[in-house]
Amino acid sequence: MQNWRDSVRQAPEEAQGDGDGLTDSTLRRPVLVPFLIGGVVGTAAQLNQAALSSVLVYGCFVAVAAVLTACLALKSIAYWRRASLAAGAAFCLAFAVCGLRAVAFVGEGLPASLEGRDLLVQGLVASMPQRNAGGLRFRFAV
Repeated sequence: MQNWRDSVRQAPEEAQGDGDGLTDSTLRRPVLVPFLIGGVVGTAAQLNQAALSSVLVYGCFVAVAAVLTACLALKSIAYWRRASLAAGAAFCLAFAVCGLRAVAFVGEGLPASLEGRDLLVQGLVASMPQRNAGGLRFRFAV
């Protein structure tokens, strides 16, 4: 029967490091969970913003995400640093992508000066009308 100390010993290939606490298994440990957490937090941070920033600000976030991702390629850093870099890169990328998408959609909206006014519009009904509790709904190609 094995002793519990024998079961927790490291394999010889995992025990070999370069003296700074980094082992082969530490370098191969995935950073997917921190990356996913960073992406969710970045999206949530963007959704909780009171106002949108400019496209330039979101471009800077994309650049920071690229730099952090490039730093992830370094194999001589500890796991917790790689995990932090992955979370930071995902945060910046998710924040920027959500912001850029929101800026694009805001640009397509109806100008505030036209809201509440009656407009005469010409076009074609592009799909079959659908009835619901609120009335009649259909696609209209202008």
